[in-house]
Amino acid sequence: MLIEEFGPQFEHVEGHNNVVADTLSRIEIEHRDRDEMETGDEAIQLSYMNTDEAVAEEFPMNPKLIRREQQTDEELKKKMADDQNQRFAMKPVEGVELVHMNGKIYVPLSLRERIISWYHQFLVHPGRTRMEATIRQNFTWPGLTPQVDNYCKTCHECQLFKKQRKKYGHLPPKQAELSPWTTVCVDLIGPYKVRTPRKVHELRAMTMLDPATGWFEIAPINKPNSDETQRAFDSYWLARYPRPREICFDNGKEFKWLFAELCENMGIGKKPTTEYNPQANAMIERVHQVLGNALRTFELENQQLSKINPFEPFLTATAYAIRSTYHTTLKATPGQLVFGRDMLLPTQFKADWASIALRKQKLIDESNARENKKRIQHEYKVGDKVLLERPGIQPKMSAPRDGPFEVVHVSTNGTVRIQKGAVTQRVNIRRLTPYFERSPSGSVCHSTTD
Repeated sequence: MLIEEFGPQFEHVEGHNNVVADTLSRIEIEHRDRDEMETGDEAIQLSYMNTDEAVAEEFPMNPKLIRREQQTDEELKKKMADDQNQRFAMKPVEGVELVHMNGKIYVPLSLRERIISWYHQFLVHPGRTRMEATIRQNFTWPGLTPQVDNYCKTCHECQLFKKQRKKYGHLPPKQAELSPWTTVCVDLIGPYKVRTPRKVHELRAMTMLDPATGWFEIAPINKPNSDETQRAFDSYWLARYPRPREICFDNGKEFKWLFAELCENMGIGKKPTTEYNPQANAMIERVHQVLGNALRTFELENQQLSKINPFEPFLTATAYAIRSTYHTTLKATPGQLVFGRDMLLPTQFKADWASIALRKQKLIDESNARENKKRIQHEYKVGDKVLLERPGIQPKMSAPRDGPFEVVHVSTNGTVRIQKGAVTQRVNIRRLTPYFERSPSGSVCHSTTD
């Protein structure tokens, strides 16, 4: 059968014509004593399985195999000898007398791991509860529950391919931004396609935000590259407002090279966020939602957009609206906090920064506590193995995570650095799941605190 795919043709060669086989089978060899060597070892007596024994070895629930292992299980013999409550009894299964405990087949120690493995593999990786309940339909032994739990917990395929809602590791506390013009958060939006009756336009822009006051700027850009971002940041922020001490941005390539050079020349410290972790730049992401809702109200698809800077008037109007609208956390408009007066009327405004600081920190702490309440306490350590969640929406049949990867550094800000091949990557613990390895003895060999 192995060579059928090659399409061979078989021809019968009669014995007197099959000289090759005839020569090999009847070759005369002279026996020489020096060809023999004494080893001094006693010859090993070989033994062979019959068909029934071979089947029993492959199928761990075979009654003959269970009976054989029950007869040699010292733990079972002791339990039966001390059985005062008559929990043990002999019952036939497929014509074989087996020891039962409380009406279920008692599995000896030597077969427990094999039976769990068989159920898990051949029932296509059921969860802990369903798998234990299925095994208990027919079998029992002491410690069945923790053994099933451990096996499912350390299953490589289950950890890598099953979707789960468990999140591990508490997020560290955050500090609210309180000093105006100290930090600026930047990001990109787009491309947003706008189909007008005459043309399809693409909207791309760079957004900038002072997290202390909520002051917002937006600059249209042509392409998402470092040349455009450094131009927009220089023209729309640095040329208008006090120099910030640090700048927060994601790990996109548009915030490297020329953009990074501008920050270095101005002495601005860079705070890049981890990949696919929008919560790290949450304030500007929230403004993006407001921005999107506002732009949709202009019904851009029904507008006669200009050939030059088609979106600039709409972006300008939206930015003005965000600066002039009351902020529920700040209890003021960004314009009032920046200029000390209303954006429309010459009414004076004095900011109570102490109250604003307490209010902002309280909301941050409450939000952090809510998120941590849904997470399992876990401390990542150097040397741990972890799985990394894949970003975005994955195809139904694709694995939701990659790994395992080794943790090489743990930071106090909720990020760790993992080894991915020849390079390392800094990731937020929101994207990580601990990987539990199975030791040769069947126990978990991954240090956890859950």
